[in-house]
Amino acid sequence: MRDTLYIHLGTSLPDGTVEWSRVPEGATEAAVERSALDEAGRQAAGCRVVALVPGEDVTLARAVIPARNRQRVMAALPYVLEDRLIPDVETLHFAPGMRESGGALCTAVVERARMDQWIERLRAAGIVPDMLVPDTLSLPFEAGAWTVLDKGEISLVRTAAQGGFALDSANFALLLPLSVEEAGDQRPERIVLYDDAHKLDIEFPRDSGVHVEWRAASGSRLALMVRHFSEQAAINLLQGDYSRREQLGRVWRPWIPAALLLAILLLVNAGMTLADYITLSRENTALEQEIQAIYLDAFPDARRVVNPRAQMEQGLAALRGGGAGCGGFLALMNDAAAPLKQVENLILQRVSYHDGKLDLALVIGDLQALDQLKQQLIEQAGMTVDIQSASALNDRVEARLQLAKRGP
Repeated sequence: MRDTLYIHLGTSLPDGTVEWSRVPEGATEAAVERSALDEAGRQAAGCRVVALVPGEDVTLARAVIPARNRQRVMAALPYVLEDRLIPDVETLHFAPGMRESGGALCTAVVERARMDQWIERLRAAGIVPDMLVPDTLSLPFEAGAWTVLDKGEISLVRTAAQGGFALDSANFALLLPLSVEEAGDQRPERIVLYDDAHKLDIEFPRDSGVHVEWRAASGSRLALMVRHFSEQAAINLLQGDYSRREQLGRVWRPWIPAALLLAILLLVNAGMTLADYITLSRENTALEQEIQAIYLDAFPDARRVVNPRAQMEQGLAALRGGGAGCGGFLALMNDAAAPLKQVENLILQRVSYHDGKLDLALVIGDLQALDQLKQQLIEQAGMTVDIQSASALNDRVEARLQLAKRGP
C-alpha cells in the first residue's frame, strides 16, 4: 500500500494555489496544505493520487440499460441520456459507476474539454492521477439524508452513494425544496448542511417530513472530503478514452510509425548482416581449404592437418632455425650461395635438407675446381664440407657434397 495524495482542483484560489493533503497509509485524514500545484506534484512521488474535480462541472445521472457487456453499455449511454443533456453527446465523456438495486446504472457525464483541461493541468505539474472524481461524491453520505456543502457561489448536494447535483447558492432556498419535491419516493428525511456561516438559509414546512440539520465542516472542505472519501462509492472519470492505458496509448501512438520504421530497418539490417555472415563463412571455408592445399603441397609428408596455418609456421620456423649449433635450410643456402656463384659453369642438379645438413648434387668442371669450391665453402662460409662422391662425366665431374654449419 502507498500514501494517498488528495488534490482538490475545485479550490483554486486567486493566486493559483490549490488545497492538497497527503494521507499516510492506514490513516483517514491528514493536514491540508495550500500551495501551487507544482508543490503538490513534488509530493506525488510514490503516492496514489486522487484528484477531486468540481462537482458543478459533472452531471450525475442514472440510465436504465439492460445490457451488461461493458462495450455495449458504453455505446448505449450517450443515446439513453441524450434527452437529459444540453451539450451534444459527441462533446461529452461518459463514465459508468455501479448499478443500483433497481437496475439503474449510475453515470458521471462531463465535457471532454474540461477533462482535457484537468489532465493537462495535472500533467504540467508532473502529476499522473490514479483517480479523477467529482467532489460531490466525496461528501458525507447517510442513508435517508441529503448532504449539502457550501462552496461559496455553488453548493453541492449528495443524494445517494453515486448521486448528487450542484445548486446556485444565491437561489438555494428556492431550488432545494423543488429538488426534494421532484425526488418523489426518493425524497430525504433529513437535509444535513455543512455550512459554518449558516449562509444557506432554508426551512421546510413541519408537515413535509424533512428535517434540516446544520453541522460544522471542522476545517477546510478538503479535510471533510478526505475524511469521508470512499473509493467504492466514487466514480472514476478516468475510463474509456481517458483510462491510464488509453492515456499512455495517446503518448505512444504518434511514435508508432517511427517505431515500425525502426523495426523494419532493424530487420533489414539483420537480414543484410546474416547474408554477409553466410557469404563470409563460405569464403572463410574456401580459404581454409586453400590454405590446407598449399600446406600439403609444401609439406607432402604431413599426415594430419589440424591447423594448417600454425603447422606451416612451425615448419617454416624449423627450416629457418634448424637444430642447436646448426644452420637451418635457408641459413645454409644463404651461406653457400656466394662460393657457389663464384664457380664458372657449375650446374646444381639437386638440393635436399635433413637434420641440419644440406645435400648438394652438382656438375663441376674438374676435380681441381671441386677442391677449390670445398676450400671456399670452408673459409668463406664457415661450413664443414664432406665430398661424398665424385665421378667423371663427359670431361666434367659429377659430385655429391654434404654441407653443415661449423660448430663453435
